[in-house]
Amino acid sequence: MTVTEALKGKTILIGRENSPLSRLFISADSKAMALNLSVPKNVSRCLPAEGKAHCKIEISHNGELKITNLKDENRTYVNGNEIISKIIKPTDTVELGESRFAINIQQILNAATKLVTVAPPQPDGYSIKHLENVWNDFENKNIELQKRAKHLNLLRSVPIAFTMIGGVISAIVDEDIRKYTIIITCIAVVILLYGLYKAATDKSIEERQEATKKFQDNYVCPKCRHFLGNQPYNIVRQNKNCPYCKVRFI
Repeated sequence: MTVTEALKGKTILIGRENSPLSRLFISADSKAMALNLSVPKNVSRCLPAEGKAHCKIEISHNGELKITNLKDENRTYVNGNEIISKIIKPTDTVELGESRFAINIQQILNAATKLVTVAPPQPDGYSIKHLENVWNDFENKNIELQKRAKHLNLLRSVPIAFTMIGGVISAIVDEDIRKYTIIITCIAVVILLYGLYKAATDKSIEERQEATKKFQDNYVCPKCRHFLGNQPYNIVRQNKNCPYCKVRFI
């Protein structure tokens, strides 16, 4: 029997179960299971969370099997010869520990295939708490851009106001005070030029486009990845379900 596609690129840890039952224990793809085989104490324990085991089988993307002894004090044999690391076939005889406990490689491959192909349990719902930050970031960016636009509009209106003031002064005051209209006009020109510079260098359009794209990419259902529209987070939260895949929001 050939190695299944599901196992290619995976690593199988093999050892003794960490319990009084001392069964053969394997781990693959962050999942583990015990086989109903009693293992002698001289076989090292398999502790997947710590990455520890008696030995491991690495499966390449072309289906080649390589077994490796994981500790110097362990003993691993292939076809009667002690090894550190060796390419094997599913039909080879592999033994573990000083007592030479024989393991069936094909049996281990079959069990590991079941481990990696078992679908994870579906959650009762999907959390959307993270979407609150996505919405708040987008809304805060919009407020910032609106304030910037308001500031630019104010800069545009100030020179007009100064010009009007200068005109009034010229019309109603004497010659001695009228010279100040030149100063007012100069101030108006400086403010006008500054406003033109700020408008020319303003990146509000680009920033709004970037913020909108980021918002549309992230403000999505955590299951089906559909964009949830421009509804505020509190409204999405109240709806309780995705309008597309109907998954429950929690």
